[in-house]
Amino acid sequence: MFGCDCLLSLYNLQLHAESTTSSSDPCYDYNTLDEYWRDIRQNPYQYSGHDDTLVEWSGWYRLYLNGESAQMSEWCVSYVGCGGYTGLYLNGSHPTLEDGVVTREVLGSYMWWWGYSNQCGAYKSTSIQVKACPGDYYVYEFVKPIISAPGPTYCAVAFQSFSSDPCYNYESLDRPWRANNESGDNICDDSFSWNGWYRLFYYGMNIQMPETCVSWYSCNTYYTLWLNGPHPQIEDGVVTREVCGGSYWGGCCDYKTNPIRVKACPGNYYVYELVKPQIGCSGYCTDVSTISQVASTVSPDIVTGSSITLNYDPCESYNVLNNHWRSTLNYWSTYGYISDHDDTSIEWDGWYRLFINGSSAQMPEWCMSYMSCGGFSSLWLGGSHPRLEDGVATREIYGSYFDQCSHYRSDSIQVKACPGNYYVYKFTRPPLSIPAPVYCAVPFTTPSVDPCYSYTSLDEPWRATNNPYYNNNYYHNMCDYNVEWNGWYRMFFFGQFFQMPESCVNQGMCGTQYPLWLTSPHPQLEDGVVTRQVCASAWSGCCTYTSHPIRVKACPGNYYVYEFVKPMFCSAFCIVPEASNQSIPSVSTTTETIPPIESITPPITTTAPSVDPCYNYNVLDDLWRSTNNQHSSQIMCDTWVSWNGWYRLYIQGQSVQMPDTCVDMLSCGTHAPLWLNGGHPTVEDGVVTRDVCGHWSNNCCYFQSNPIKVKACPGGYYVYEFVRPSACSLAYCADARNINITSTTVMPETTTTTETTAETTLPAPSVDPCYNYNVLDDLWRSTNNQHSSQIMCDTWVSWNGWYRLYIQGQSVQMPDTCVDMLSCGTHAPLWLNGGHPTVEDGVVTRDVCGHWSNNCCYFQSNPIKVKACPGGYYVYEFVRPSACSLAYCADARNINITSTTVMPETTTTTETTAETTLPAPSVDPCYNYNVLDDLWRSTNNQHSSQIMCDTTVSWNGWYRLYIQGQSVQMPDTCVDMLSCGTHAPLWLNGGHPTVEDGVVTRDVCGHWSNNCCYFQSNPIKVKACPGGYYVYEFVRPSACSLAYCADARNINITSTTVMPETTTTTETTAETTLPAPSVDPCYNYNVLDDLWRSTNNQHSSQIMCDTTVSWNGWYRLYIQGQSVQMPDTCVDMLSCGTHAPLWLNGGHPTVEDGVVTRDVCGHWSNNCCYFQSNPIKVKACPGGYYVYEFVRPSACSLAYCADARNINITSTTVMLETSTTTETTAETTLPVNRNPCSELNCSDDERCGMKNGVYGCLCKKDQHRQQQHHDSFDFSETCESSSGSMSVSRCQLFEAGFPADVLHLNDPSCKGMVQNGRVEFHFDNDEHICGTNLLANGTHFIYSNCILGTPRSEDLISREKILKLSFSCVYPQTQTLSMNVEINPLESIVYRTLPAGEGRYQVRMIPYEDDEFTRPFTGRVDAELDQKMNVEVRVEGVDSRQFALVMDTCWATPVNDPDYSLRWDLILTECPNPNDDTVELLQNGVSTSSRFSFRMFIFTANSTKLYLHCAVHLCLLSSNRCSTDCNSGHQRRERRSLDFHDSASISLGPLMLSEGNTDKWIPEQVKASEASRLCGSLMLLLVPLMSFLILF
Repeated sequence: MFGCDCLLSLYNLQLHAESTTSSSDPCYDYNTLDEYWRDIRQNPYQYSGHDDTLVEWSGWYRLYLNGESAQMSEWCVSYVGCGGYTGLYLNGSHPTLEDGVVTREVLGSYMWWWGYSNQCGAYKSTSIQVKACPGDYYVYEFVKPIISAPGPTYCAVAFQSFSSDPCYNYESLDRPWRANNESGDNICDDSFSWNGWYRLFYYGMNIQMPETCVSWYSCNTYYTLWLNGPHPQIEDGVVTREVCGGSYWGGCCDYKTNPIRVKACPGNYYVYELVKPQIGCSGYCTDVSTISQVASTVSPDIVTGSSITLNYDPCESYNVLNNHWRSTLNYWSTYGYISDHDDTSIEWDGWYRLFINGSSAQMPEWCMSYMSCGGFSSLWLGGSHPRLEDGVATREIYGSYFDQCSHYRSDSIQVKACPGNYYVYKFTRPPLSIPAPVYCAVPFTTPSVDPCYSYTSLDEPWRATNNPYYNNNYYHNMCDYNVEWNGWYRMFFFGQFFQMPESCVNQGMCGTQYPLWLTSPHPQLEDGVVTRQVCASAWSGCCTYTSHPIRVKACPGNYYVYEFVKPMFCSAFCIVPEASNQSIPSVSTTTETIPPIESITPPITTTAPSVDPCYNYNVLDDLWRSTNNQHSSQIMCDTWVSWNGWYRLYIQGQSVQMPDTCVDMLSCGTHAPLWLNGGHPTVEDGVVTRDVCGHWSNNCCYFQSNPIKVKACPGGYYVYEFVRPSACSLAYCADARNINITSTTVMPETTTTTETTAETTLPAPSVDPCYNYNVLDDLWRSTNNQHSSQIMCDTWVSWNGWYRLYIQGQSVQMPDTCVDMLSCGTHAPLWLNGGHPTVEDGVVTRDVCGHWSNNCCYFQSNPIKVKACPGGYYVYEFVRPSACSLAYCADARNINITSTTVMPETTTTTETTAETTLPAPSVDPCYNYNVLDDLWRSTNNQHSSQIMCDTTVSWNGWYRLYIQGQSVQMPDTCVDMLSCGTHAPLWLNGGHPTVEDGVVTRDVCGHWSNNCCYFQSNPIKVKACPGGYYVYEFVRPSACSLAYCADARNINITSTTVMPETTTTTETTAETTLPAPSVDPCYNYNVLDDLWRSTNNQHSSQIMCDTTVSWNGWYRLYIQGQSVQMPDTCVDMLSCGTHAPLWLNGGHPTVEDGVVTRDVCGHWSNNCCYFQSNPIKVKACPGGYYVYEFVRPSACSLAYCADARNINITSTTVMLETSTTTETTAETTLPVNRNPCSELNCSDDERCGMKNGVYGCLCKKDQHRQQQHHDSFDFSETCESSSGSMSVSRCQLFEAGFPADVLHLNDPSCKGMVQNGRVEFHFDNDEHICGTNLLANGTHFIYSNCILGTPRSEDLISREKILKLSFSCVYPQTQTLSMNVEINPLESIVYRTLPAGEGRYQVRMIPYEDDEFTRPFTGRVDAELDQKMNVEVRVEGVDSRQFALVMDTCWATPVNDPDYSLRWDLILTECPNPNDDTVELLQNGVSTSSRFSFRMFIFTANSTKLYLHCAVHLCLLSSNRCSTDCNSGHQRRERRSLDFHDSASISLGPLMLSEGNTDKWIPEQVKASEASRLCGSLMLLLVPLMSFLILF
């Protein structure tokens, strides 16, 4: 007994020592280290420069990467510096929880190839201490590294957590070209996007990564990557493995890339979490010696009715393929050389039509060097497209490889030309042997305006073929890749027309290294627009590389226009200055001056833009542009202006035009005044293009500037689409020779002096900055704020528009005299140099100076515009200053400032005195806000099943909160966690302001972890408004999941279910009636009066598309001057001048409804809502009209309709422009259609609509966005015991053509039932077997069934798909289930819910008083030592006719922890512990309950409790292998490999030692042999603990 007591004392001493230090446990007392550049997976050269020897390390640290828990790397990665130059990693594995604090060596690897050794482990740094913590994380006691290599930094790695088993949630990677017996190509895995887990295949068969060295240049890559270590076993779970890269110059593992995680899966396969390699051109290999057949699996699929003969025209029945990344212009560099896409992974089915961003496209008939199209190998058509009369044709398909166009050959496809000038393709799956193949697409559009008269002039002499890029000992390497090409171009050489070369150009000419030239002759006039290949000359030949082809057209007047696009690499388009050397048939090549446009007489019959520039223009009223302003002291240049859109010219309020004859030099406030060369158009001409000339050196057209567009407007004025001139100093002129100018001195600024005489009186511009400005009230801008501790910089601000300055609510102005350095919260304060203007001066431009180095104008910042306003204040159009740290000042020298400390934020202290009382800004957020009425934001919405996050919202402007129509506010006290539909609800910290406070800034807190301000989110602005409500300028919160709350504790909430969507319920009561917003769209809209939008305009010869319109703001519809509205019922196809006319789905609102949102539908293919376009906002206005906030439709060709069925339309032919002819015909009244939706019973998530001519329940658009399994009809699966149920979305089924009543399970009699918009199916193992199959695969039991269905068809043939949705319920055969049983120590129950698609059952462990197991213990379980204890383990919720429960292991512990180190085994490998002869196995593996007994014992004299734990598994009775004969010589039968991935434990306790025996260590009736056995077992368990104490 002495030895046993000594060991027990040692054990208690160790426990006491731990308890005394728990208060300073580093697991709960650490610093957070979250620095993204420490990531071992980062680009090694992107974040270099950090150095951990410069950090003052103190204490313990926990690592994070972008908010995710991380750990130190245990692995070396070649050439990775982890933010510095030498990456530090842990030499050895991390400790376990039992190890406590351990010391680990730290090694380093240098990132560069030179200077130091870059081998793993070449450098040794200072050791550190590490500890594993509960919660699966580690803490480190970092110290200053001491290492001979430079820039050492501790590296971190974060492994993503996964909610579902990667064995069943992976991406298939069938890439035979990765095999270790393949070679020849250099494919780099850093060109692909890696995300998640992958299972490897070889032509559909299983394959795995090699575990041994792979030869260099195998696997079709340069550095071959293989697994440095064996694959794991199933019981190992997820493991991390080092990855080696072999090369020609080094050994098998000369390079090491990022480690990956691996898992062995049931079915004899593996899954890998592949990541982007860090080593040059490297690739993951597969080992052909590991190929094995794939076991059949049950998976959901949709099979097509391939046995049905399809006899239909693919031009009328095709799939739309609209992927922007398929474009031939999608160069690798656009996406960082990432090839994300692979057409071998697509299940191709039927015919397809190509689109790019909604515009029609076709496959390229050509290839160019390094073509990508979003994949690795670009597939293109080996031949021309067929013609209409050719019908269906077969074409070869080739695949590119870098600069080799026909390196691969894919399977042929069928192609057909269709009426309407487009093609359809029957795509098939490309061969798996081609790396990441993608079918390419090239935009195929017909110019709406003849490019011969709508082009951009390109006059850049450096493009000449005789201009070398190496000149005067300097490389002038021009690069057209950097140019944003847009549209068509005409080429000039010093003002004279020239063309591109058609023959080889020497390398290094045309001012670039790779000159571009046409490989074939220019077209003739009759050829129209043609496509030409473009070659790039290099050292190795004339056409070493091919660039993207361009389109070319020959034009009247002997010139050409080119549709240039961005080249693939740094190169430039050439021009031939010696045009006579070119052979151009039927086109004169003599250089000549550009003839005037009149001599060409082009057939210009352009249609007006849908937004007519005659009514949508900018006012340009700079007085200095006047032709009378000559020899000005200040020279202006229009290259400084950011031109955007159309302009109308004014001089002192009088409408003027550009001069169209030569203007004197040094007029119009510039050197070379710009005038219109070609005369103004008439109203009938529409939009025309005119050349622009600049007078210089006595040559009226010395400068040929860029052409502009011009339009004549009704009313005798013109509008111009000005663009940036070709040089400086050029400026557009305003012809003032025929108007009266006042005597005001002409300065380069806009004046507003009243004219003395005028032919026309025009209203002032509608948007005056004096009444449309932003408030700038930063207190730190005050001139009194000097030598601030925080330096501000206005280059950080996104300036936009005009601003008025305030300090503590008092209107102030910029100082216009020098300000002291280090004032205004910055280094060099900015002040106005030139004085403020008067009201009469209008808008003026002033220089801005910054005081520094005792020089008041040391910094000359960018000029700003200023205007004096009625009421004695000024507004400023601030722009980004020229440098940092500069900031605009607010002159506070003449106002009273409160004693509030000046901080760089807005204060809310009430001002004490003010010299001037000013009106509120005209755009007051109290009357110009967005309504935020999401019901889920309510503080009453707690523990929601759906967690929302406001970081996903694009916040813009001010918001007012509503809940079910009642105005509410943000809570300004702490809100419970898990409220407001989120994790950490956001509340206002600081209280709401008063009306007098104006706009204030408040902190925002998020409640989490019992800390009301655990998250300190970004501050917001708040304002109290008259009427007792508040508005908030919400911004993106600092983290996810945070969401702004709406305080609903004092209002009545209806019983509506709180869902995460915006409700539009009308409020029932309101305390205050608020005025309409000051900018009401009913009085601030654009006029949309395109006659072609009329519903009467059907089958038009010209098809319009509203995706080409730049929509901006609100619109009111007119037809021939009569106000109309959008139709809100279905409109015939091919109406409104388009293919699919858009109509309002949901009806118009009333005036009382305010602004509402409505869905928009497009009628096509006999489906009124075939296209579900983007929703729009609508408002009903007093006066019986509506305004609409139109947005870009979702596809082309769609266009918004104007309902003209109830108005008088004239007999004028409907053309695509606005007509003004007087009406002559009478009114036509159309009947109102019956609403068939009233007969349907759609759920809240559905809407009524038509599909294939039949009305039914369609999915709401918002629901489409939320459903993640649209291809599987949003299936939901539930498994209970030996039963299962599955439901699918009715609306998705209807949209796919499957009515709910045609679906059934394997047994056709098992139909589905519709409940709340879902079709539900059910099976069980009793009355409703429904064709369910039961099988066991060694690790799981699987119940499987299918939902089947074929759409009804009364025709002889069918084009519809057959539906087959397979699903299953899976039960793991082996698991260890656990729970805490302090609530009920008598009966331990575990409710085990498995991942989606797996079953749910429960396991109980019950102690009994009698041997017959009829009387379970009630109340406290008290037992004496050596008393017999009877225990039953029972499973409920499974079919007792098919399953048995098997106890694998049962054991006891002194504490309620199944993993506690001190334990006594009762059952081992399904049989009693041979070292404890008191254990009897009464029943095991014969039914759903198992039983055993043992005699009561305790572990120590101080422990009077005993806890039991068991590991169990389910067994299929039909296998006849569930029970074990423990009396034979073989106590352990041969068993299959089991999957322990879902382990836990079931526990029972405590079993209490009877109080009458607590004073006994070992009672007298216990035999001496039993006492010695107990002590011996305790000694075995305590020897490791003693060893641990000796070591540490």
